[in-house]
Amino acid sequence: MRKFLLWQYMLNKRLLHKKEFLILLFLIPLLIVGMTLISKEDSGVITVLLCMEDTEEALVGEIINKMLEEDSIIQYKQVDKKQAYTEVKAGKADCAWIFRKDFQNKLIGTFAGGEEEDKPILVVEQEDNVALQLARTKLYGHIFPKLTFLLCENYLETEVLEGQPISVQELQEHYEANMVEGGLVQTVYVSPDELSGLSEIATKSEQEKFSYLVAPIRGILIILIIVAGLVVTMYFLQDEERGMFAWMPLHKRRGLFYSYILGGIMDTAIVVWVCLLISEGKFLPLRELVVFLLYLPLTAVFCEFVKNVCGRKEHLAKTIPLISVSMLGLCPVFLDLGRGFAFQYLFPPTYYLRVGNDMGQLWIMLGYMIILFLVETIYCKLKYFEIK
Repeated sequence: MRKFLLWQYMLNKRLLHKKEFLILLFLIPLLIVGMTLISKEDSGVITVLLCMEDTEEALVGEIINKMLEEDSIIQYKQVDKKQAYTEVKAGKADCAWIFRKDFQNKLIGTFAGGEEEDKPILVVEQEDNVALQLARTKLYGHIFPKLTFLLCENYLETEVLEGQPISVQELQEHYEANMVEGGLVQTVYVSPDELSGLSEIATKSEQEKFSYLVAPIRGILIILIIVAGLVVTMYFLQDEERGMFAWMPLHKRRGLFYSYILGGIMDTAIVVWVCLLISEGKFLPLRELVVFLLYLPLTAVFCEFVKNVCGRKEHLAKTIPLISVSMLGLCPVFLDLGRGFAFQYLFPPTYYLRVGNDMGQLWIMLGYMIILFLVETIYCKLKYFEIK
């Protein structure tokens, strides 16, 4: 055991003298810091300009202020009407929502079926697309509660109180007392083994807030472990081609490869785990640590498979960018293509990221690792006997 640990220490020490590998380790925390800083800046998928024709209208001001305070993939910006037309025309903004003068009366009149010459809101855009159509649903979501309050106020004054005076505060108290709590639709993401705690999970999911920019960090970090493993594999092939392992019998070099690569994977894993703790802002559950540790030998097995497919370090060097881009696109990092998309299961990160929502995927992950290891064992046996 002591000899094995000494051997691992020597291999890892040699690896840490590779400046390219050290740069890779250094870039991992830089990535986390960069994405965290960017997430705090104003950014969004689309830019919407908000305008008021009547700057004194309190209802419009309340709606716009709520939009500006919202943490959303839509970037809101309040400007005047002239600037709104100019920026949309120049392509600096995707659209402008112009709240018309006498907004409140126009809103009630439109809902009542009146033929208003000017609608409550004017939308200015160069073209309509899916993103802008979805953005307008957010606009409706801000307007609808205000509309229901106005309708409630109008009904009480005309049908119930019959002209008797009532304060706005009393109306607000009555409205809130009879308001229906919650939305019409509730979406819950839950694994099959957690169905018994559905209500608890649903409440938790509604309360948690996160930035959509830092959401893919977990997937990117997990992919970086694969990238680091492939880089270390390239070093191994380089040393092998130089004849540094000529003293070792061919059938024992597989064990040497795993000793070689596991050191580099462990170094990367330590940095990645610390970055995961920093990005989450809390200690991760023991269950995730277990899955994370199982992911490391899976990474080593996958790297051996790629090594045997490529054969030479030059081929592997050309393959690493292709594999990295494929993992980012196919694995559920930025976009989940659904479990029916088979190609994503060629890559280990898919299994790790899916285990987070369904522990049943852990057995599939272990099965994938065992099958891949057995295939590599058969390949190595055949290769050894062929050479012999």
